[in-house]
Amino acid sequence: MVEDIKEDIFGNEIAFDGNPNLKKPNTKLAYTKEHIEEYLKCANDWKYFAENYYFILDIDKGMVHPKLRDYQIDMVESFIKRRFSITLASRQCVVGDSKIKIRNKKTGEIQELTLKELENIIS
Repeated sequence: MVEDIKEDIFGNEIAFDGNPNLKKPNTKLAYTKEHIEEYLKCANDWKYFAENYYFILDIDKGMVHPKLRDYQIDMVESFIKRRFSITLASRQCVVGDSKIKIRNKKTGEIQELTLKELENIIS
């Protein structure tokens, strides 16, 4: 990643309301050769862009780059290849090692299981 631009072409600060992550509207930026090369790299390689510029807020770690899962990569590649795509997915997709707690109604016993373990019990 290249250094972020902090001033417009006139030397004025571009942070909106003091937040460096937000730019003021209609800001004119002076890009360096490195900025243009980085822009083109991101425009031509969506995975590079995602790995370097996507962030999520982790409660413990703050802003972090998420690791894309295989199904996410497959979905984005499908969207790129097929302009008209429909996806049916839950609000939050989980992986098999995600844990849930279940309580036995008869005994009151609480177990913590992965989704894979639960699937094996049910099937």
